[in-house]
Amino acid sequence: MQQSPAASEFLIAKLPAGFAMAVGGVSKLSNTQEIISVVSKVSDSQVMADLDAAAGWAGKSGKGDTGRLGITGFCGGGRIIRLYAAYSPKLKAGVAWYGRLSGAKSELPPRHPIDDAASLKAPVLGCMAGKTLAFHSIRWNKCAQL
Repeated sequence: MQQSPAASEFLIAKLPAGFAMAVGGVSKLSNTQEIISVVSKVSDSQVMADLDAAAGWAGKSGKGDTGRLGITGFCGGGRIIRLYAAYSPKLKAGVAWYGRLSGAKSELPPRHPIDDAASLKAPVLGCMAGKTLAFHSIRWNKCAQL
C-alpha cells in the first residue's frame, strides 16, 4: 500500500503581514470584537496585494508551485477567497468556509463577492452549514444564476 504524501509535501501556508503593517496586528488580541475592529480597517485592495505577494513569495522561494495556486479561508477569509477568485488570473481554485456574500457597501468594503460572481477566474467551493446555510442559500442561488 502506497503512503500518501504528508501535507507539508503539497501545502504551504504564508500569512501576509498586512494586518500587522497596516493596523498594528492582531496576534496579541484575544477578544473577537477587537480583532474584527482591526481587520475591518484593512482595505480589500491591500489584502489582494498581500495575497499576490504571498503567492509571489511561494513561487520565488521554490516552496510552492504557482501553477497550482489554491487558497482557503474561514469567515472573513471566506469572503476574501471569493474576491480573490474574481481578482487573480493566477488562482486555480479556492475553498471558502463561510464568509459574507453581500451587504452594505462603504469605503471598506466597496464590493462584495456577489458583485463579482459572474467574473470568477477560478472555481470556489463554498462550505456552509446549519442556520448559516439557510441564511446564505438565497445569495448562493443568486450567484449561481450569474
